[in-house]
Amino acid sequence: MRLAPSLRVSSNRRSSCAPLSASGSLACFVAALIFVSLVPPRYSADARLLLENQDSFLPRADKGETKSDAALLDPEAVQSQIELIKSRDLARRVIRSLGLNGNDEFDPLARSPSVLTRALAVIGLARDLAKVSPEDRMLETFGERLNAISPTKTRVLAVEFTSRDPDLAAKGANAVADAYIELQREAKRENARAAAKTLAPMVAELSKRVSGADDAAEAFRVKSGLLVGANNTTINAQHLSDLNTQLSLSCSAQADANLLREMLASKRLADIPDVANNEVMRRLTEQRVALRAQLALELRTLLPGHPRIAELQAQLADLDLQMHSAAERIVRTLENEARIAGARVDNLSRALEEQKKVVAASQADDVRLRELERTARLYKEQLEAATAKYQEALSRESAEANPADARIVQRALAPHTPSFPKKLPMIAFASLAGFVLSLGAVIVGALLKAPPRAPTASRDEHARISDPYDRVTQV
Repeated sequence: MRLAPSLRVSSNRRSSCAPLSASGSLACFVAALIFVSLVPPRYSADARLLLENQDSFLPRADKGETKSDAALLDPEAVQSQIELIKSRDLARRVIRSLGLNGNDEFDPLARSPSVLTRALAVIGLARDLAKVSPEDRMLETFGERLNAISPTKTRVLAVEFTSRDPDLAAKGANAVADAYIELQREAKRENARAAAKTLAPMVAELSKRVSGADDAAEAFRVKSGLLVGANNTTINAQHLSDLNTQLSLSCSAQADANLLREMLASKRLADIPDVANNEVMRRLTEQRVALRAQLALELRTLLPGHPRIAELQAQLADLDLQMHSAAERIVRTLENEARIAGARVDNLSRALEEQKKVVAASQADDVRLRELERTARLYKEQLEAATAKYQEALSRESAEANPADARIVQRALAPHTPSFPKKLPMIAFASLAGFVLSLGAVIVGALLKAPPRAPTASRDEHARISDPYDRVTQV
């Protein structure tokens, strides 16, 4: 049975598709194999850094101010630290520490520049690498080999460094981590140094203000007479207090004198404490008691007109006279003391009133003096706070007192397997890609070379097609 033209074209396409696809896959396989065999392998090593707020062990002057890790290490802060790791200043430090000058992998001058590059440099269209510092001409290559990422929802930075030498890759990652830690410490030391430089003139100025305020307060105290005595009180106030105390004592003495006058008026001399406790009166009383006892004893045997009885009565009368005279002297003394106490009360009252006027008149000066003292005290407090911060800033200038806000939690090790190229995945992917591209090219070419579509066959001709293979081809 004869096939239609469209059936013959389909058969030809199917027969030619497999060899072309196989040849394309084989070509890509061979090219990938040559590429992975010739390209120099590169090794990648990574070091891990944990970002955290490591405060100094030194006590802070501003104890009330606290900083939380959440406020300092938000996603924007973590990204800022990544950009700091990729900065040129840090790269220059690492290049110098690793000694990459002359390394043909990083230094463009170690690889002989091409003639075109030299010509462009001569005419000024390209940069002359010989006139550039070694660190600057290696920055571009170093930046391509350095990568820093942060895993999602963590404060860990992964510093990855790539090199043809696995040991150099590990050294590079560790050097970047160490340089980053040192850069943070230097930033803290620089902040402390700037703070100390700013606080030094402030402390000197506050010292002058404190000295001036103390001198002004002391001069005004001497001028206004508000000298400070015992118990941190002014002399005027202390004098007023002393006068008040003396007046109280004088008033008590005057009250005792009034009571004494009442007892004298009622002839109760024996009830007067000073009279009863007088030594002369005590001896006379004892003698009188003894004479009265002797007189009573003699009256038991003698008559009242007996000379012995008369003698004893005369002695008793003489003792009574002596007691009366002594009592009068004591009373006169007490009366004099009472009059003196009254006069003292009057004098102290007048002095107290005058001192009250003096104290009242010095109230305005006292207010002014307290204002000057308050100003001096305020300057002293400011000086103490500024001095504490200045001393803290001086102590934080040392490297030991400024821990970085990050620490290395994992140092890089020399890798054993290269990170590029991955031979098996690259060969497999290249072969698959070659097969897909070859198949696509064959299909596109067949579609472009296909003849014009034949007219639609009649229903009878379609019915006469009985071969299953023809049906499948037709479909």
